[in-house]
Amino acid sequence: MAASPLRVLLVDDNPDDRALVRRALERDLGAIQAEEIVDRAAFERANEAGGFDLVVTDYQLLWWTGLDVVRAAKERWPYCPVVMFTATGNEEVAVAAMKSGLDDYVLKSTSRLPRLVASVRLALQNAQRQRDLDAAVRARDEFLSIAAHELKTPITSLRGYAQMALRRLRRGETLDSARLDRVLHTIDQQSERLARLVERLLDVGRLETGRLRLEPAPADLVALARRVAELVQQTTTRHTIAVTGPPQLEAHVDALRIEQVVTNVIDNAVKFDQDGGLIEVDVASPEPGWAELTVRDHGPGIPPERRTGLFERFHQAHGDAHLSGLGLGLYVSRQLVDLHGGAITLDAPPDGGTRVRVRLPVHPPTGAVRRTVSQD
Repeated sequence: MAASPLRVLLVDDNPDDRALVRRALERDLGAIQAEEIVDRAAFERANEAGGFDLVVTDYQLLWWTGLDVVRAAKERWPYCPVVMFTATGNEEVAVAAMKSGLDDYVLKSTSRLPRLVASVRLALQNAQRQRDLDAAVRARDEFLSIAAHELKTPITSLRGYAQMALRRLRRGETLDSARLDRVLHTIDQQSERLARLVERLLDVGRLETGRLRLEPAPADLVALARRVAELVQQTTTRHTIAVTGPPQLEAHVDALRIEQVVTNVIDNAVKFDQDGGLIEVDVASPEPGWAELTVRDHGPGIPPERRTGLFERFHQAHGDAHLSGLGLGLYVSRQLVDLHGGAITLDAPPDGGTRVRVRLPVHPPTGAVRRTVSQD
């Protein structure tokens, strides 16, 4: 699909100058959608509506000044680049405009049109970089908040049980075997949860620095799926996890890493299907040389507006605070499947729920190179 044409507000009283700027931009940037602004009412309507990618303005206008245009546009649309192309400004105007958020100031003349185009191109690139940077900072801050919450929960539980046991011991009391079993079981569960959270964080670092090493070997994917399903089944009484497939389906994979992927996917199905019910895990070979593991739940499904970026870092599939995790499970899963030469996809069946497919080559990719990982 072709990219949408650049939407530009051309703010200038002189029709010849507007035409010059339009032609210069079209020569370098291709087709543009230009809206010519010749009075304040038109500018205010356009500024209110938004949707434009760039503003090119003169300074001396019959109805306002370019400085007013800069301030109004930047106040409402801070990421939108504004470039001033004028013959009537001066250094003082340029400095004031820059302080108000102007992206660049170019003296108006036909010989300076290439300079204007270069300035516009750079301003557009910088605006996109700023949007990306701000999005990354927001994602980081959200992740840190979520990570702190996720780590605090098991730590609070561990500390609570430890303090309870210490108080009883200091009072000379003893714990009966049943009570001691419950305490130690909870401590074990929460310690395991902490270990998994930390391991997932370490995996992200290993994946992004290319230090993860797969250890592929022949493995029975049906047995692997049953093993994972049995382990996850122990964590829930509201769900029934059923595995179907042939008696055996062998593939050349890193079994521990594929177990990690399948565990992530089934864990998500359990977490987001709060009402309980059937979770179907199917192992099949849809075509020669390929294996496919499918996990299907019958929960509420993932809202359409949250499906974009599902396999990116820190993405929260549902956005519900009580269901949120680190937002790393599907990201790590995709990276691990990619390293195997496979693919992981997610869709929403018409009758509801969520279906995740993990597609893996039965044989290792030709010429596959192992990645080295230092054991942290």
